[in-house]
Amino acid sequence: MKEEEVIKQVKECLTLIKANPSKLYNFLSATFGLLDRLKNKEKVKVLKGKLIELQSLTDERSIVVKVEELSELIKGLNEENKNPYINTFLGKHYGVRKYEYSPSYLKDLNKYKSILKYVKDAEERLLTDPLYVSHHHEKIDHGHYETYLHARIKRNLRIMYKLKNGTLTFYRIITKNEFEDAK
Repeated sequence: MKEEEVIKQVKECLTLIKANPSKLYNFLSATFGLLDRLKNKEKVKVLKGKLIELQSLTDERSIVVKVEELSELIKGLNEENKNPYINTFLGKHYGVRKYEYSPSYLKDLNKYKSILKYVKDAEERLLTDPLYVSHHHEKIDHGHYETYLHARIKRNLRIMYKLKNGTLTFYRIITKNEFEDAK
């Protein structure tokens, strides 16, 4: 069963608990079982802790409030599944959700196809690094490439990219000399 389907079923269990707080125990074991199928074990631990807290409540209003909290946590888990970059530097600080290639970048890929492996490695590193790394996320604040960021591929090559509305656009692959001349 796909993770999205598991999350959907957990949400359904929580909706049923919220609608029928007196039947809480009928749905708890099913919810615990579903949580075991999720990949993010850290989040699962937190969610199970909240379910255990839920078991100790007797007041129906308190149960409903706790179920709403759980529903919010599940919604956050669903967002993580939609955005593979949520735990990366670019995801956290710039809201990157996807990437694309400009036509000029595609031409440059063809031009530098002999080092395509290094280019793809650099792309992957800049997309997945959890922390700021200057040679992957350095912002340009002057010249022709002002407002762009750049990532080093090798000593002499740079990937120029831009961030806008949650999308990272790979713009160009340029040499260090082109980069310096653009200042």
